[in-house]
Amino acid sequence: IDKSASFDVYTCNPQCILAIAEKSPLPVGDTTTLSFIYTETGNPVPADKKLDISVLGGSDGENGYLTAGGITDISFGGVTQPIQYIAPLSITGDSLVVPIRASLSVGGGIPMKIRKDDSVKTSSVKINKMMSRTMSVCENGSVTVENKQPCADAPQCPALFEKSPIMMVQPQPNGFQGRDVCSSADDLGGFQNIVGSFTPIIVDPCYNMQSEGWRFPIMNVIEINVILDICRDNIENKRKQKLIKSVDEVVPADSILALQDFRDHYPPHIYPAFPSREGGYVLEEVLWLHEKTHKYHYELIIAEKRDSLFDNVYQGLRYSCETVKNIDEAKEKIEKCLNTLMKILTIEVNKEWVKKLGQGQAYEVLTHSSVKPLVEYYIRELQNKYNVK
Repeated sequence: IDKSASFDVYTCNPQCILAIAEKSPLPVGDTTTLSFIYTETGNPVPADKKLDISVLGGSDGENGYLTAGGITDISFGGVTQPIQYIAPLSITGDSLVVPIRASLSVGGGIPMKIRKDDSVKTSSVKINKMMSRTMSVCENGSVTVENKQPCADAPQCPALFEKSPIMMVQPQPNGFQGRDVCSSADDLGGFQNIVGSFTPIIVDPCYNMQSEGWRFPIMNVIEINVILDICRDNIENKRKQKLIKSVDEVVPADSILALQDFRDHYPPHIYPAFPSREGGYVLEEVLWLHEKTHKYHYELIIAEKRDSLFDNVYQGLRYSCETVKNIDEAKEKIEKCLNTLMKILTIEVNKEWVKKLGQGQAYEVLTHSSVKPLVEYYIRELQNKYNVK
């Protein structure tokens, strides 16, 4: 490159613009995005406007670099946003203020650069010099670079594996997220899992300088939503039955029929369980127990699947400071990752749930060891109250 080539620079009412760093001060080796405003009005420069931009001072990247369109250099002409600044890997002293000069590219009453000798190729150095001459009336933007490692300001934490988060199944009423488990008149109650419905995971990232890695403690209980409810309207209005909480609600004249109704709450008297006759008595506590037993089986599947699909992946997640340079980026990346893992977990749990239902889990719920003693309790209470056998 012939550095002796001469240039005439003509200006025509230059519009000054100012480069503003998204993050400043910036640790050595870190990167920040630049935005641009018109100095006079403070309005943002549209993203489609072509810009000339240069890192001032130093040489050979001593004051850092710019990146635009996948190219890295100390100066650019005629580029559009996004444009990023990369801090130098090392500096002298505690901090360095790096001037960044920007202007609108040639055309439309803005600085113009005209080369006298067309045989000479323009270099980054020449663009820098031309911009310095042309834009001397305009204010420079700047980025402050600090002599510290990128993750030094992050909260520090010990190099330990994270504990597995608490997961719990959270029952929701019928109608939650527009779902109806009571759509059929035959439904006395309902349990339904919901793929991808859980409280979003929140992490509080910290950095361990010894292991040079980010850690991601999960701060909240992960509640996995399911619908668990009884279909009161179906029982009382569509089936014309009585939903009761106590034998005291049984009409004395119905005591013999009620005894059979109670017995019908447990196989093998009838399948599915619960009385089918119009006017029959349905024990609310037994009905709730039936649906909660579904929830218990669902929790067992989650416990079976979470190790391989969530916990092991979570505990193995490691990001270095070269990969993730600040706490906001760390939080965004890991929360997105963990919430995706949770969605996958609910999908796989749902598959196993459907599989087990097909293998007779519903009948296992009806015959669960907790159901029969409760039914027998109500039978004894009714027999003692009305002296029926």
